[in-house]
Amino acid sequence: MTLDTNTWVGHWPFQRLQPRTPSALARLLQSEGIDRAWTAAADAVLYQDPQQGNAAWLPAVARTPGLVPVAILDPTLPNWRASWRRCVDDWGARVARLVPSYHRLDLADPRVDEMVDEVGAEGVVSVQYRLEDERRHHPLMKVPPPPVEAIVALARRHPGQTFHVASAYLREAVSLAEAANIVVEISSLEFLDTLRAVTARIPPRQVCFGSFTPFYYTHLAIMKLRHGSLDAGTVEAIAAGPAGWAKA
Repeated sequence: MTLDTNTWVGHWPFQRLQPRTPSALARLLQSEGIDRAWTAAADAVLYQDPQQGNAAWLPAVARTPGLVPVAILDPTLPNWRASWRRCVDDWGARVARLVPSYHRLDLADPRVDEMVDEVGAEGVVSVQYRLEDERRHHPLMKVPPPPVEAIVALARRHPGQTFHVASAYLREAVSLAEAANIVVEISSLEFLDTLRAVTARIPPRQVCFGSFTPFYYTHLAIMKLRHGSLDAGTVEAIAAGPAGWAKA
């Protein structure tokens, strides 16, 4: 079982995403042996109301075998609860993703804690650490990643919730893993023997698979699972993700 915890569909103004549609994404992932993928709408990140992007793409994601809708939420908006409920009830979402940098979220805001409590009761809370390497940002749109310390503090305020963090680099991932209930995905962790290098610094139970397709090439992430010196059992556990996530 391979669960990809970081895939996207839709449009991104600074990069031509291919594949862009749920059906094309599913075909690519299936060809790489990925059984299930959490899938968010890139459009939702930049719309004033993320629900516009969710509504544009998640219905098709929900109809596509192998894809799991991910709701992009901004808990500072008054409609976030209604958005989450529609994503869950209409499209079967079980993952809600925060994008702190683009939504200018203060993760110490009590509204973030309220969202974590509500989402965590029935699903998984994910934090997108970055969407592009800062060196590739448009010169008029520089968006730094959120403070690692703020994500760690959020996780420690909710010890009963397992947090997923996407697209962190190794130094950031190591610091994030100081909170035992944070799990980081591997799409932005690059070494000759990636899983061996990562699990030497982070407990394997806090590492999961993510490809960041289509921002990154899917096959590069799959090679991290198939080529390396880590024992097969640990690799399989990383590919499958924490217990319960396969149903999320």
